[in-house]
Amino acid sequence: MTTTDRFRLTGNILEVMSKDLVAIHVGSGDSIATFYSSKTYLCDVSKIFHNALVGGFREAAEGVLCLPDDDPVSFRHIFQILKSGSPSPHPFRTVSKGRRCEMITDTYLEELAVAWLFADKYDFASC
Repeated sequence: MTTTDRFRLTGNILEVMSKDLVAIHVGSGDSIATFYSSKTYLCDVSKIFHNALVGGFREAAEGVLCLPDDDPVSFRHIFQILKSGSPSPHPFRTVSKGRRCEMITDTYLEELAVAWLFADKYDFASC
């Protein structure tokens, strides 16, 4: 394979990948975050995302999902769970003598509860 062939192959792969890439804008105002994911992956994990991205909706044509009423932290937790099987690591509190104590904070539990509601709202099959 020549160098030209390698560049052509790389260009074709990038073109295919960019067509499958979806931008997901989660939240609104000061708490908006943009995530990127494979359209194929999103369609596999959520029936609602599948309908939006494969049907005749604007999201399918533009490759953009806007979720202004949702929390970016919840979205991050759900995708962490889907990809690794466990939520994002919770913050540790330091106790005496420099030992680390894995105390789950109320804020973290609340984030996970909201993430669970997010998963239910968007019908995530793997959660």
